[in-house]
Amino acid sequence: MAADGLAARSVMYALLALHQMANYITRLAVPFIVPYLCNDFGFSEPQRAMLLNAFTPGYVMLQIPAGWFAARWGAKRLVTTHCLAIAGLLLLLPSLARRGAWAAAACIFAFGLAQAPFSVGSNIAKANWVPTGKERAWALMLISLGTTLSKNVSSFLTPWLSGRRGWRSVTTSYALGVAVFVGAWQLLASEHPKKPAVRPVLAPA
Repeated sequence: MAADGLAARSVMYALLALHQMANYITRLAVPFIVPYLCNDFGFSEPQRAMLLNAFTPGYVMLQIPAGWFAARWGAKRLVTTHCLAIAGLLLLLPSLARRGAWAAAACIFAFGLAQAPFSVGSNIAKANWVPTGKERAWALMLISLGTTLSKNVSSFLTPWLSGRRGWRSVTTSYALGVAVFVGAWQLLASEHPKKPAVRPVLAPA
């Protein structure tokens, strides 16, 4: 992708908005599908509570290490890696849940680990690509629109799909959606502009 000019920056803004959507739609999907998962496998209320709380410890634990990975890899590789991990864990969740509540909780814990690099990767890419001045306002608005849309989409679509087609179809569909985003990200994203409007924050070592 040509890495100069408003057109190239606009592509990156759109990709970062899609990154926000991929992250938040899948993150918010977990608490919505847990009740359906528990009903399918007959998990108790304490087990349901364990599943609902399994995400946060993993998410918190990898926040600081995510910064180290970003310094070594750069934003593009970090986003690719954590999104592939998200997609893989969504696909694994049904089969692990068949093994019991602890296996399902371990998967959701790992899902929290996979989600942790999101903020670091997104913020570095924004710092490298979004310039100062008037463009900054609409660029950040476009990117943050992905967050707003994803929260509304997930809160409506996930329960509806879980009730109509089953929660397993939700995990599969969302995993495929994230995989499509990763393909677009690999093809179109760059670490930073060739002639950056702002000084790059991090470059891969």
